[in-house]
Amino acid sequence: VTSGGALGTPLFFMSALPIAIVTIGWGTLAGIAAVLAGLVGLWAFVSWKAALLHALVIAGPMAFYGYLVGLGRPLDAEGRNFEWYPLGRIFTAMVLITAATIVGVGVVIGFNIEATASDVADLLVAMGQASGELGAPTREDLMPALLLYMRLMPFALGMFWLVLTAFNLWLGGRIVRLSGRLKRGDDLIAETLSLPMWMAGVFVAAALLAGLDGSLGLIAGVVAGAAGMGFAMVGFAVLHVFVRGN
Repeated sequence: VTSGGALGTPLFFMSALPIAIVTIGWGTLAGIAAVLAGLVGLWAFVSWKAALLHALVIAGPMAFYGYLVGLGRPLDAEGRNFEWYPLGRIFTAMVLITAATIVGVGVVIGFNIEATASDVADLLVAMGQASGELGAPTREDLMPALLLYMRLMPFALGMFWLVLTAFNLWLGGRIVRLSGRLKRGDDLIAETLSLPMWMAGVFVAAALLAGLDGSLGLIAGVVAGAAGMGFAMVGFAVLHVFVRGN
């Protein structure tokens, strides 16, 4: 990411995958060691802010999800059969933690809709002037659309980050299963993916509050985006089961 290379952004988005593989395949202590290794490495070669951001937003949550995936209690004295932590509860934790981490980052770095839209407009106008194109949009032309985009950004970020996190956890589990180190049984994801009913109330309340101006509206937008995408994923799972059954 810092070098600006073509692989920088994809590698950043997949940076939680090694944490998922290590935690699911080798246990919680190994996952914690991986988080600390990433923290030290980023601190040494990038910056302490990047290190803390990665640990608290990406590596730490993924290690926790990996811990939940491997959490189970034996059903017999020999320890051959286990009752594993329900997939629906893991997904619920993922929705809540996704929203919380994004809100936390926003509080730390600050996010102002008008200021951000103004900065982007200035950048786009400067790029248009440098290209020498005739009829390039002015700052006044760009601001209405940019304000709308910035207003929708909390929704989009909550939705995108939940999907990305779920994908990394799923892929990590698949890789560990291929290696033969996955102790958890083969979850029927489409049949067991769920969210509790009270999460619907959280989504509705957040969606209503997201229309407010100021910090409360931005926070509500993140929560509504994460919860809404969570229910969308559950809906796709139900649709998958229905289509497969027919």
